Amino acid sequence: MAGLAAGNKVIIRRRFCVTAAMPEKKPFVRAPRDEYYLRIAYDVAARSTCLRRQIGAVIVTGDVIVSTGYNGNPRGMPHCDLIGCIRDELNIPSGERMEICTGVHAEMNALVFAGPAARGGALYCTIVPCNTCAKMIVNAGVKRVAYSEGYPDVMGFETLKQCGVQVDRIALKKSKAATKPEHGKEKLDPKLLKDIRRMKEELREKFAAASALEMKATQIMKRKRARGG
Repeated sequence: MAGLAAGNKVIIRRRFCVTAAMPEKKPFVRAPRDEYYLRIAYDVAARSTCLRRQIGAVIVTGDVIVSTGYNGNPRGMPHCDLIGCIRDELNIPSGERMEICTGVHAEMNALVFAGPAARGGALYCTIVPCNTCAKMIVNAGVKRVAYSEGYPDVMGFETLKQCGVQVDRIALKKSKAATKPEHGKEKLDPKLLKDIRRMKEELREKFAAASALEMKATQIMKRKRARGG
């Protein structure tokens, strides 16, 4: 209280101090670097035209993104949303008979675009690479692979480890899946369509021959085991 004399009167004034409760400051959360690059890989995957699984890859060297890649058919070939999936037509399970496919993997595209800049860098991919991609990664000089999701073919993982490449699985919250392309949106040139049908027929023949060879090899192994040899 404070008093102020005014003649014979004393005027009393009250001073009130009101302290407002300050809201608690939330801690600043920054995405870890691995999560940052992997989420970019998922955004890259949204460009894929694969009817089965959209994959994205990012190559980082010296904390700089040097290339990206997603899975899809080679340049000049219509995408699978137009010509269909040969693997679906032959009911080939994921991770098997990868030579029976018209597509180029995301890791392969990223390595091609990066060139020598991939050496000494890290490759971030939405899934663990297959064995073919793993061998390319090793020879490109990539030192680390970080991925989020598994893959039926575990040979690629083993190849990377055996060749001294650091492999890390990064847990991410499930990202929004890329929208699968709709089939048959455009009309193809009849001559091109004929060439594609011939190519797919050759792949069918290759698949049948490989399956027959595998069956024959299995029968030989069974006979050898039966003889104890």
